Amino acid sequence: MVRLPKEQHDDLWNRYVDNRNATVDDWAHVGIAMRAVRAHALSQDQDRGYTLDGVWWIINDCLDIH
Repeated sequence: MVRLPKEQHDDLWNRYVDNRNATVDDWAHVGIAMRAVRAHALSQDQDRGYTLDGVWWIINDCLDIH
């Protein structure tokens, strides 16, 4: 579950791209795709904590609400 910015002036936008001219594709690449790759790599040697329905959350922004 990934939180998405409402607009380019949203603080969440700036967390992953430092360029106000960045596109939605730029934000998605860094804010979603690269985070997922990094989280997956870091979890290789950890208990992944699957949920009862077999889902493995590598990114859960619901726990990181600002």
